Amino acid sequence: MPSKNMPCSLTRIPWIPDGSWRSEGQRVLVAVFTAFLFLRSTAGSYWDVNNRFYLHWRTLDTLGVFGAILFMGLAFWVAWHALARLGRFGRWTANAAFAVILLQYARVNLAESLLNAGMLAPWGVWMLRLAHLVLLAGFFVARRHVVAGLRNGCLLFSPILLVYAWTLLNGMSYEQVARNRHAHSEWPPRPAAAGRVAAGRGIMLVIFDEWSYARTFDEDGRVRPEFPELARAAANAIVFTRAKAPGMLTMESVPQILTGKHGGAGIASDGLMWFQAGAEKHPFATYDNLFGDFRQRGYQTAIVGCYLPYADLLGDDADICVSYDLYRVMGPSPFALAANAIAENLRIRLGFIHEAFAWPFYLAQHRYHVRMAETIHAKTLDLARTPESRFVMIHQSVPHMPFIFDRDGARPNLHRRPALNLEDYYGNLRYTDRLIGEIFDAVEAQEDRRQLLVLTSDHGFRYDPMWKGLSDEQEREKRRHVPMLVIPPHRRGSMTIDVPFDLTNLGSVLTEWADSGELPDEWQGAKDAP
Repeated sequence: MPSKNMPCSLTRIPWIPDGSWRSEGQRVLVAVFTAFLFLRSTAGSYWDVNNRFYLHWRTLDTLGVFGAILFMGLAFWVAWHALARLGRFGRWTANAAFAVILLQYARVNLAESLLNAGMLAPWGVWMLRLAHLVLLAGFFVARRHVVAGLRNGCLLFSPILLVYAWTLLNGMSYEQVARNRHAHSEWPPRPAAAGRVAAGRGIMLVIFDEWSYARTFDEDGRVRPEFPELARAAANAIVFTRAKAPGMLTMESVPQILTGKHGGAGIASDGLMWFQAGAEKHPFATYDNLFGDFRQRGYQTAIVGCYLPYADLLGDDADICVSYDLYRVMGPSPFALAANAIAENLRIRLGFIHEAFAWPFYLAQHRYHVRMAETIHAKTLDLARTPESRFVMIHQSVPHMPFIFDRDGARPNLHRRPALNLEDYYGNLRYTDRLIGEIFDAVEAQEDRRQLLVLTSDHGFRYDPMWKGLSDEQEREKRRHVPMLVIPPHRRGSMTIDVPFDLTNLGSVLTEWADSGELPDEWQGAKDAP
């Protein structure tokens, strides 16, 4: 073993007392476990494999997550060796960095896990912080003992890496969830109509996520002048001034629109999405939904959307299903997932020091969101130009945050940190206005248009400063107020509907149109929420 007076070399690592390790493998294991804690504390969705809502789990996803851990572990290992070659100051710096990193993220992970599990009271978090400070102070008094204790703790708990890998690899994929859905005894089969509708009436329902009525229309119900494309569409539409989404968030609203029932939705422990209407709580597909209704009428159905796992929700009721996940920022490959996990953690860990540390992540995030918005819109236009008899629902990712488009709605400055203020929201609104104009033109350009076009939203601008000081109930009502335009074929001239209209009624209106080609003479008012 090297003596204490030997110059630093790669056989000694500075944050371990001399002669305490027998193999470089132990050093690597501690580095990897430290990297695991570093990445784990902001990668909660990676740990909770039952959260089908956030990740489409595949084996490659697991490799991506572990690739990020191994890469960061290698980076720690190389950095510690490099500092060891700088003499006594380098060794002290490496010891301090190891202690700070490990204690900080061990505390964060412990607090996060126990607090979320209901096993730790809020005051317990403060106790953990106090213990963290005491250990850090002890480092300066008994450096070798503190570092050796942390090292031994890493070795003791490192088998958690195997448990973590096993849990990820055994998490149900979407395909497995779908198989479970079909095998579920409570899920009735959905018979399709014998033949497709040859020349029926098509319907395109476009839901713009987080589209605010208050920021798009004046108090008299007119479109604000900064949205010319929406004004052009409204000039040939039935415009609703008191349309209300059934919920304040997408997760609440879209399931209620699809089922036509007031209720709540969530992800069960087996990865299936449940829906509760009144006292009944069952898997989502036990409830009739718009896609099932139109499929039984012989319509081809299509969904293009973001955020929700539509393939899992709708199953065979959607003939065409393209669903995008907002949380996969850099793409589906293992390398992209690993790079995203590292970039996001560096942004959070180092961004508080200076914003320059965060810009690589924002650059990747902005590029992804721009690409997703453009991809969804391109598929929207393809479906809008096709005069087939189908029910199409589009869930657009804009004007939802991140608010990255400039005030004119052009492509964003990809290096700018996104904000949640009203000015940045207007940039996304202007971009949305341009999309509305292109969708309207694509539908109008059909030679023999039979398609009903509906433009609406799932909730309003949740960060609107005009709602400050309102009660929770008042804010709920404001956020539920959304735009809604119904544009029948060959309509010329506008009509305003001033009665309340709850979007849970939308399904019955659309099926009536599919059956008779007629819209209601009397629009129903809002349903009372249970």
